[in-house]
Amino acid sequence: MIDAFMSQDVHEERVILTVKEAEKLKAQLVKQGCVFSEQAKQQETYLEQPPGEVLKIVEQDGMLTLVRLHENDGKLDVVREKPLSDKQAQDLKEHYPATLTLANTVTTYTYGEITLRVIENEKGAFLTLQAETIGDEVYEELELKKDNILKTSFAFL
Repeated sequence: MIDAFMSQDVHEERVILTVKEAEKLKAQLVKQGCVFSEQAKQQETYLEQPPGEVLKIVEQDGMLTLVRLHENDGKLDVVREKPLSDKQAQDLKEHYPATLTLANTVTTYTYGEITLRVIENEKGAFLTLQAETIGDEVYEELELKKDNILKTSFAFL
């Protein structure tokens, strides 16, 4: 059962940037043409994985989602996103012990084919960009600084 959750089915990039002022960034994103989608509370439970791998269970609005990421040259490849039942989540937690739980406020925007999320939690504020591919022009268009890119998940800061 566990092996079925570890297979690959998504091929997108995720980039994480550190943010100093979340509210200022949110206003900047709208000014630059990003479209607000939603704001939600979520809980992320990170499960034990080898270096370079991220496995987490995201709970939002009563729904559970398994997210598997792989570090790749300064970006995170989204390898798997799959809805989970409570039993499946419990089985995963028994197989891979939880290493961290974060309570997030997530504000989601879209910009063309890119999903942007401003994530605020006890680790700080972060911006994630997720799409099939994220070109350099996006940083310029949205006035984002590439030197703020994290090389790993913010959970490991």
